[in-house]
Amino acid sequence: MPTLEVHKITEADAVFDQLKAEDLLPGEGPIAAFRQEALERFKALGIPNTHQEEWRFTNVAPIAAADLAVATPGDGDPAELLGQMEAEGLLQITDALAVVVNGFFRPDLSRLDVLPGEITFSSFAQGGLENETARKYLGKIAADPEHPFMALNSALFSDGLFIHVPRNVVVTEPLHVVFLTTNTSSPLLSNPRMLVVLEESSELRLVETYYGPEKAAYFTNSVVEFDVEDNAKLDHYRVNLEGKDAFHVATMDARQGRDSFYSSEAVIFGSRITRNDFGMHMDGKGGFGLLNGLYQISGKQHVDNHTRIDHAYPNCESHELYKGVLDDEARGVFNGRIYVRQIAQKTDSKQTNRTLLLSKTAQINTNPQLEIFADDVKCTHGATVGQIDATQLYYLRSRGISLKQAQRMLVFAFANEMVEKINLAPLRAFLEKRLLAAQTVPGDLVEK
Repeated sequence: MPTLEVHKITEADAVFDQLKAEDLLPGEGPIAAFRQEALERFKALGIPNTHQEEWRFTNVAPIAAADLAVATPGDGDPAELLGQMEAEGLLQITDALAVVVNGFFRPDLSRLDVLPGEITFSSFAQGGLENETARKYLGKIAADPEHPFMALNSALFSDGLFIHVPRNVVVTEPLHVVFLTTNTSSPLLSNPRMLVVLEESSELRLVETYYGPEKAAYFTNSVVEFDVEDNAKLDHYRVNLEGKDAFHVATMDARQGRDSFYSSEAVIFGSRITRNDFGMHMDGKGGFGLLNGLYQISGKQHVDNHTRIDHAYPNCESHELYKGVLDDEARGVFNGRIYVRQIAQKTDSKQTNRTLLLSKTAQINTNPQLEIFADDVKCTHGATVGQIDATQLYYLRSRGISLKQAQRMLVFAFANEMVEKINLAPLRAFLEKRLLAAQTVPGDLVEK
């Protein structure tokens, strides 16, 4: 099937009509209505601009200006990228592998036989949207009516994954879902979507990796929804290894039930412009959530992390730590909000943002926020921004370590604190290697 005609994302109507004509918008009845409503919402909202509070530090005009071809099945050849991932050890971090190419699930490239037979694992394009549970949750967890890129995904997603872990099923083998974008004659727009439902007292470890050609321009617009029901446990790791000319906008929302556990560890190396909107919703007593992130960027890369933790029930606990390492003219944004409703007494929530600037031209805009409407809570938030600590540098140099090596050691130690939190040894080892490879000497800070 050939790639569809090239458009700008502002021409969503034309793209929608072409996808519909090619039978690439699965789902009927309520799903079709859901798509149409999302399309109208995207048209009404338009592309965000820096005059809007939620986007004032992130200019997405380059995304709006790009000529993009919406991906179709068969676009590009993933063999080279999969070979690169194999050589780097990324495909060996677990035996369970699901591969999505340009937004389309590829069972022929996946390894799913090691998963328990009770798990429902299906493609949206191949019947997943007919599942009653999928219909119940799709678009109900990630449901921000003011987010234009979420609306764009809801209107245009052609495929994706639905994963359903039944009650009391503990999945011992981690699952690695790889989202690939291939190099084609036209920059691609892909809208991958994933819905994961963990029923009561079930457990899953999930790795979500985004990977693409290093020097190709393309746009990944993803939406991921998690429903973690009562006493269920989900460990989630998200890795952005997209090319340095790529655009990446991601929405991830998790709903937690009573006494549930959800941890999110996001690590970002790639993309020219990255915008993440990550949310946790505590919808039951006794829930525990972790929302952590690390980004290490250079050149003119831009990473914007917007997070929201919504405490809607009493006796819940959440911890959030985001770290950034910025070199050259890189730009970072952290906007974290903890929202404690009046009913959510005994909430214990901590939020921290720490940023290391390796050049005089790198820049961070940080805005940690607390909105508390309950009176019996323990909530803290804070942010620090700085350069390499001169005292620590002096200590290392006094022991015969060169200036350049001392700088590398300190930057690695700052960033690796986040990688050490990952409870999956093969992934942790891979990311430590990536961190070591990324430790270039900060030019502005080197002694002349």
